[in-house]
Amino acid sequence: MSLLRKFAILLGLLASTIVVGLGAAFVFGAMLEREVARPFRETTGVLTDLARLKRSVGRVELHVADESERSLIEPELTRVAEALVFLERDPWFDDVVGPASTRNMRARVDESLTQTAVWLETRSEQAADEAMRSLFGVHEVIEAIEQRILVDATRSADFGEEMRRLHHVTLLAGMASSALFGLLALMLLRRWVLAPVAMLAEATERIASGDFEHRVRIAGRDELAMLGEQVNAMAGSIASMQREAVERERLAAVGEMVRRLAHNLRNPLAGIRNLAELSRMQSGENEALRELQNEIIGAVDRFNGWLKELLNVTSPMRMHFEEREVRAWLGGIVDAHQPLARMRSVRLERDFEGAPERACFDARHLEHAVVAILTNAIQAS
Repeated sequence: MSLLRKFAILLGLLASTIVVGLGAAFVFGAMLEREVARPFRETTGVLTDLARLKRSVGRVELHVADESERSLIEPELTRVAEALVFLERDPWFDDVVGPASTRNMRARVDESLTQTAVWLETRSEQAADEAMRSLFGVHEVIEAIEQRILVDATRSADFGEEMRRLHHVTLLAGMASSALFGLLALMLLRRWVLAPVAMLAEATERIASGDFEHRVRIAGRDELAMLGEQVNAMAGSIASMQREAVERERLAAVGEMVRRLAHNLRNPLAGIRNLAELSRMQSGENEALRELQNEIIGAVDRFNGWLKELLNVTSPMRMHFEEREVRAWLGGIVDAHQPLARMRSVRLERDFEGAPERACFDARHLEHAVVAILTNAIQAS
């Protein structure tokens, strides 16, 4: 997996954590608004309207108890009716107290207004008692509604407190998950980036110091792992080139030594060949001496050929195939080793039965192999 994909996954997890945290905050905010803040505003408005109605009803009670004049009571009755209308127009009143409580309050207020109006007309003691009882009933209804509203408000507050505790738990969980995610991100960053970069830095230092056998071992198939493979390939190439350079220097030194050795050997060999030719010219009719001189000249020529081949030892071996007479080629090798064989009291016999007349081969390299076998056989006999 590439580093880009790994970090994309890491960023995706981070984005998911952020989205979950923001979503939880939004949900809790909406729930608090719906379950706590909004009911509190509704309850506050309704309690304010109930308090206005309650004060108006209380003033009417005082005026009835004091048997005040009509001019003082009628404005208060108007205020009671207006307070009730204002309360009923409150859009949250029915939601808070319920339709049944609204109808009950309307009936009690209408009854109190009616009884008070009757008392104003008759001014009798019985009418006053009925008016006071009906006004007290309005008080009871208002207090019951207020008590119920307070109970609902307490429940709403308790629910809000529970929601706040849950919100705190969610925040702590979000913080813990964020901390764990940060720790995971650090661990993955160390594993994906820091550790491979440290290994690459160590590898470059060791390769720069000449340790071309050092290799980077980074697991995976990401960019840093491929870079490690490239560093390993580079180190291998440098080591190979260094070995080739050492080999070239060694071969150059060997070649120089061989050239000096060949140069130092050619002069004595040339002298030996000249003496052999001079002796052969002066041998006259002595066939045995002439034959020995021919063997000396052939051996010197063969040795010169070997020296020439020795000069090419530092060059890559190349095969030169050509068609030659097999028997004459083998006969020449045997004749060249006859003196060594006679010194070891060994008789060399040539048996060419079944051998082809001609064959295609590299005479120079094959001669080295045959000479090695023949010389070892003579020396071991």
